[in-house]
Amino acid sequence: MRRTTKMMIAMTVTATLVMAQGYGRAAGNSNWWMDDLNLTVDQQKTITTMQTQFQKDQIKVRSRLETAQVELRGLMTNPSENTKQIKATQAEINQIRTELQNAGVDHRVAIRKLLTPEQQILFDKRGGRGMGNGQGMRDGRGSGNMGGRGGSGGSRGIHTPGTGGGAR
Repeated sequence: MRRTTKMMIAMTVTATLVMAQGYGRAAGNSNWWMDDLNLTVDQQKTITTMQTQFQKDQIKVRSRLETAQVELRGLMTNPSENTKQIKATQAEINQIRTELQNAGVDHRVAIRKLLTPEQQILFDKRGGRGMGNGQGMRDGRGSGNMGGRGGSGGSRGIHTPGTGGGAR
């Protein structure tokens, strides 16, 4: 038992340290991808402004999503709740997820329009990923998630145990 406890503590400490440091280039510089594209100063300023606004907008939408997920968990644990309300709340969650995904697509397209044809080729090789808005390991939703915390929100489903949420 003591050995198991010590192992669990060691694993927790290790995981905490790894998460605190982050992974790869994006951990210290969320805009590293801009360096790879050799953007002009004007492009960098415009994209940074766009990203800031996009992130602010996404925070508001994710807040709505999390609120709906909490509501759904409450409905699911109440045996007297009617199925119609549960389905309506799940439909709302699905609609918000779609909104997050569509906003991510719109954001990537808008950024791509600012790029030269050469930069677009490099951007496309990444699939529009690595733009700082969805990088990292938070919530297990890794790369390319433009609207999500940690990795999507944009294109990855946000799964909340017990809600019937989508795959990650």
